[in-house]
Amino acid sequence: MKQHFVVSTFLLATLSPSIHADSLGRVYELALENDYQFQRAIDTYKADQELPIIARAGLLPEISADYLLRSVSEDFTAKELIATEDGGLQEEDIDFDRDEDEHGWAVRLDQPLFDAPAWYGYQKGKSEALVAESVFANAQQDLLLRSVRAYLDVLRAQDDLAAARAQQRAFGQQLELSQERYKARLIPITDVADSQSAYDLAAVLSIEQTSKVETALEALSNLTGQTHSVINILRSDFIPTAPEPNDSKNWEEAASSDNLMLLAARHTEAAAQENSKAAAWGHSPTLTFSAFAASIDASGSLDSDPDSPFAFDPDRDSDITGLELRLKIPLYEGGATSANRRRAAHQYQASRDLVNETQRKAMTKARQLFQQVNSDLLRIEGLRQSILSAKARFDAAEAGYAVGTRTIIDVLNAQNILFSAERDYANSRYDYIEHSFRLRATGARLRPGDLYRLDAFLLPPSGQQAKQRAVPQL
Repeated sequence: MKQHFVVSTFLLATLSPSIHADSLGRVYELALENDYQFQRAIDTYKADQELPIIARAGLLPEISADYLLRSVSEDFTAKELIATEDGGLQEEDIDFDRDEDEHGWAVRLDQPLFDAPAWYGYQKGKSEALVAESVFANAQQDLLLRSVRAYLDVLRAQDDLAAARAQQRAFGQQLELSQERYKARLIPITDVADSQSAYDLAAVLSIEQTSKVETALEALSNLTGQTHSVINILRSDFIPTAPEPNDSKNWEEAASSDNLMLLAARHTEAAAQENSKAAAWGHSPTLTFSAFAASIDASGSLDSDPDSPFAFDPDRDSDITGLELRLKIPLYEGGATSANRRRAAHQYQASRDLVNETQRKAMTKARQLFQQVNSDLLRIEGLRQSILSAKARFDAAEAGYAVGTRTIIDVLNAQNILFSAERDYANSRYDYIEHSFRLRATGARLRPGDLYRLDAFLLPPSGQQAKQRAVPQL
């Protein structure tokens, strides 16, 4: 992909050191560190990278260790045969009182040998990690877009404020001239009233635009966590160029294959498919191998009433080792297994629908933005020509007013048209930049280098420009 912006090293060398202004690159770097939305995306990405490890745990050995410390007191009655005086035997109830203390340890290893749901769950976890990667990559692109958009919003508002102030200043001069000409009885009082009305409206517009600048700066500060007062402005020699390649089909194909949210949807579909397979194997048997060892020591006393020759103290030491092969066949779990299978199948179908929907939207968005960028190019050129025409019209109106062939209304209208054309031209360049960045994002082609190339076309304003664009400090 060729660069969209050509940097003029000669003009870069003419930077004025007198004005300290924040660059677009600086704004983006601050946003990387301080934007909470992006920080949340980082933490979410890191959390989701653990999903494959968690899912894989169901396939690996599980080792557990226990330590037992137990104290038991028991009263019970049992029947025993006791010898009678005549040498016979008779059955008699004997009361026992047992106190016993146990302590010991046990270690167990369980290794699944066959567990289809766990295997498909592991595959699902890997797909979910890929979803997280695509979503995070999209968050990185989104931060680029939000940084550019917030920066351009400030430039728009500041341009509109500077234009409103210039308009107010020009209408103020017209008002003074009208008052002088009225005093000289060269024009009627209505011309003064028209000039006063135009000046008052321009003053109100300046107030409104000041509020918009404050709002835009606040939005920029929310992104960066820093206060901004002066930012670099777009150079007058910024040359917009057509998208490269200048082919709608190419951009649609890029969106159809590389769009990050589409990739996330495809990985979501893969995860849903694995989940559906796991649910389909819900009734399958599982085979587990286990090995265990334990050692338990017990001590205590056993009292009887009447005394029994068989009442031995419960003292014992035991060591146990063993192997186990366990086959588990789930037969019925209240209908949950079948319900989960049907639910997973529907979720898989829904994820396929999401892929188709996202793909269609991505291609449509790419096509629309491609058309919009080319439309912006035509609009920029048309507005540039309209400024020349509006300037000629304004000069003609002023000259006609000076000789009495035009009215003050003609002059004011021509001046309004000129200011509007200049304002629309500035906004059309910002529209082009924003649409170009968004177009590149549809096919995952937007990179930080694009932002820094644009930054080369942003220079600190002159002292007079900074003054006209600044918000009054309260």
